[in-house]
Amino acid sequence: MAIHPLAARDFEPAYLRLPSGELHERARRAVALLEDCRICPRDCGVNRLEDKWAACKTGRHAQVSSYFPPFGEEDCLRGWNGSGTIFFSHCNLRCVFCQNYDISQALRPGPAAAGSTAAEIAEMALELQRRACHNINFVTPEHVAAQVVEAIAAAAELGLHLPIVYNTSAYDSIESIELLDGIVDIYMPDFKYWSPERSATYMKAANYPAAARAAIRAMHRQVGPLVLDPDGLARRGLLLRHLVMPGCLDETRSILEWIAGELGPDTYVNLMDQYHPAGRVSGALYPEINRRLSSSEFQQAWNIAHELGLHRLDGRSPARASPAEGKMAVTKLHELPRPAGPLRLGSRRAVGPIALALMAAWAPAIADQPLNAEYVGSRKCRTCHLNEYRSWEQSRHAKTLDLLKPGERRPAKELVGLDPEYDYRGDPYCLPCHTVGYGQPGGFVSLEATPALDGVGCEACHGAGSRYVRSDMMGLKNLKHSFDQVGAEGLIYPVPEPVCARCHSLASPFNFETDPKYGLEYSRDTLARSTHEHRPLKHDHGPLPPGVLFQAKPSEP
Repeated sequence: MAIHPLAARDFEPAYLRLPSGELHERARRAVALLEDCRICPRDCGVNRLEDKWAACKTGRHAQVSSYFPPFGEEDCLRGWNGSGTIFFSHCNLRCVFCQNYDISQALRPGPAAAGSTAAEIAEMALELQRRACHNINFVTPEHVAAQVVEAIAAAAELGLHLPIVYNTSAYDSIESIELLDGIVDIYMPDFKYWSPERSATYMKAANYPAAARAAIRAMHRQVGPLVLDPDGLARRGLLLRHLVMPGCLDETRSILEWIAGELGPDTYVNLMDQYHPAGRVSGALYPEINRRLSSSEFQQAWNIAHELGLHRLDGRSPARASPAEGKMAVTKLHELPRPAGPLRLGSRRAVGPIALALMAAWAPAIADQPLNAEYVGSRKCRTCHLNEYRSWEQSRHAKTLDLLKPGERRPAKELVGLDPEYDYRGDPYCLPCHTVGYGQPGGFVSLEATPALDGVGCEACHGAGSRYVRSDMMGLKNLKHSFDQVGAEGLIYPVPEPVCARCHSLASPFNFETDPKYGLEYSRDTLARSTHEHRPLKHDHGPLPPGVLFQAKPSEP
């Protein structure tokens, strides 16, 4: 079969094929739009060039939350070296269920969060390229589309040559999408809701459906259906996501009908089943979506897609429907074939269905961290957090690696089909969720080489700590640093539910479908059965960030 010209291994990204000077001219025009901002459908009209802002809380420069190569994206994006992801803070939507609420809505704008220049974002992209990532993936770019164009122009001049992924909620203006024509290779919109009523309730944007349809049409006109190269990597086209929401299959049907009728059955669609209550959702607020999506609901969504003739459905999800069998096929870690030796991230050995399935299983557990941060071990934390450290030492999280020993938890292992006599302490399927930073810079290697990183320690939840301990944060000169400053050094506080859900998910053999006791209930498990006691800190760090749920216990004398 002939290879599509865009699928060749020597593929050249769109922005490098623009006429000389065109990319910088686009950047100039894009930045000019900030003077009377119409970058997104909010149409705020503020002059962001003067650092003024409205709905998106972002002035002249985009604020980057983190940049790193995660393995949680679709197979065709993450490949074997990861997708070079640059996460932007803030958002132009107000999704009450946002899984990244801490960086999309809870962050406060101001001088402490001044943002990154185009040159700085360009350097991030080049660093990801040096790490052999397969693409540059801009996440939540809707409100900073102009800054994205500006950064790509700067990076291309310095040698960037990777495909560009525009990873968006689809709440984009047509003006922005037109500016991106010939710059973006892969559009990845997430079409969330069809009805204005639910969009107003859950995203605070009644015009979302109309704006999303217009933006997705424009994206599809520019790049067409998704094209993969011979290695299965995405090179150009539209990859459309839809997060299936509990109790909203009518929304799913309407969206899929529109995709099939408007864009065609060749559209690559990822039906996502990972919704869980987060953000502002609780038993008191939005109780109708205060539950996980059931397997039967997701099965129905999959069936709807097949009924409509959508045949390019992403099959990576840990819980997915098998069109051949017509029923759910749940991928368990222990059921995947094991390679002869440990698979190392960044290696192309054993690339193929087995390797990609292994990475998919790892994906929920790999901690998100900036590229220039490494793990240092929990003993570094006890210097200032002795009470918390002593409490953690007695917790189950501190002893998770011991659970992998032969003979440990025999009944539980037999229940899920694991061999109780097998020593899983060297098993790459298990280590990401039983150690700190396995497979990442400075992370767990073995008990002999990295004994301080066994178990689920501080950094497994709060992020890699090397930038923090090497900064002035640990010095006596800066005892009153704020929680915002802590975040700027790469630490996560408070820990949001998605961090817990990386391991407490269907990818693990110990999940809520195996036994309800294995299900994650964030408020119960984080508060009542906390990983450690929370006590007032020794030094004042200002008011707690939004979303801190626990009540600190009195300090011990």
